[in-house]
Formats: sequence, C-alpha cells, structure tokens
Amino acid sequence: MKGGAVATRRLAEKMAGVLDGIRVVDVSHGVAGPMTTMMLADNGADVVRVERGRDEPAAGQTGLRVWNRGKRSVEIDLESGAGQDALATLLRAADVVVHTPSGIESHAVRAIVAAATVENPRLIVCSISGYGDHPLHRDRPDLDGLVAAPAPRVASRFCFSLIQLSCVETR
Repeated sequence: MKGGAVATRRLAEKMAGVLDGIRVVDVSHGVAGPMTTMMLADNGADVVRVERGRDEPAAGQTGLRVWNRGKRSVEIDLESGAGQDALATLLRAADVVVHTPSGIESHAVRAIVAAATVENPRLIVCSISGYGDHPLHRDRPDLDGLVAAPAPRVASRFCFSLIQLSCVETR
C-alpha cells in the first residue's frame, strides 16, 4: 500500500494541473464556495481555506470534508483585528479570493476583500451569493435550504418532468 501511495504521488507530480501556480484564498461558507474551490484545487490551484473554528457556518454539513479536500487550511478569528490583518496578508499574495458576501459574512471581511483589490489589482474576486445584490435580500443568510425553500413547486414540477422524460426514454 505504501508503494501505491508513492506511485500515485509521482503520477500527480507528472500531471501538473492547469491551475498550477495559482493561489486561491477561500473565505466562503455554505456549499457553493467550498465546492468551487475544491474544483480549483483538483485542477492544481494552491487553495488556502480560511476556517472560522467553532463559528464555521457549515461545520455540521456532512460533505464538508469532501469539499475541503486538496486544500490547506488556517483558522482565523475574522472578527478580531489580528485575524483581519492575517486575512489581508493572505490576500496580498493571492491570485483569487472566493467569498460569500451575505448576512453571515461580516462587513469587515467584505471591506478587507474590497481593499485587497486596491492593493493587489491582479486579484480576481469571486463573490458567490444566493440572492445577488438585491437590496432587500443581499444581507440574508444564503444557506442552501433558505435559497431553495421559496421554490418548492418549481423544483417538484422540474423533477416530475425529468421523471416523465426518463420514463419515455426507457421504453
């Protein structure tokens, strides 16, 4: 088994990802952000996941371990001055930042990301939001269940249509 791990590592070193050399800082929460950065890491990006410790919104989600595969992580108290300085330092050296500017993410984190684009003009900012910038909804928590809840009829009709389609195709 040890030899298999060495062979796998050698194969991975030979197959450089298309994103080798790209540094990504993941300050997101929920599912969409971690899944996005998982795919970036799968393609060779150096992803640093900023963990919030006990305050991590997705801490109870079963997929969290899978979504954080291939990433390095650092636990930062984003509400403290020292933590905000640490995040700013990470963003100075980053190529990409992925964050979720919703009600769960603090205004301080949003301000740090905005300031980082001035200090680091090549920084690509990926903002993932369940409600967009709509003035009535942009500060709402964009957890998956909350975003999907208003549309159960649409979802059930869509699923029913898929079931009908698959039944027609299998005949």
